[in-house]
Amino acid sequence: MKSVHCTFVCLVHQYCNMFHEQLTSHNVFVKVEELKQCTDTRGWKKAYQVLDDTNTKNVLHTKKNNGKRYSATYEWSPQLKRAVCT
Repeated sequence: MKSVHCTFVCLVHQYCNMFHEQLTSHNVFVKVEELKQCTDTRGWKKAYQVLDDTNTKNVLHTKKNNGKRYSATYEWSPQLKRAVCT
């Protein structure tokens, strides 16, 4: 997974919160626990693939909805930077 490259702490927190919501809504934490309990090799591979696909979709959804929200072209004033993070 790619790391988040952002200097605005509030946007990083927003990204992490959105991603956690996606993981929770798709029961990824439950699926991981089920995967840990799986002893059948074929079942493990299938469950892992489903979990990987779900996780990839979650990352893409979060990235799309929390994309670049500012322009690096112009120098911003401190007041404007604070306004972006609220």
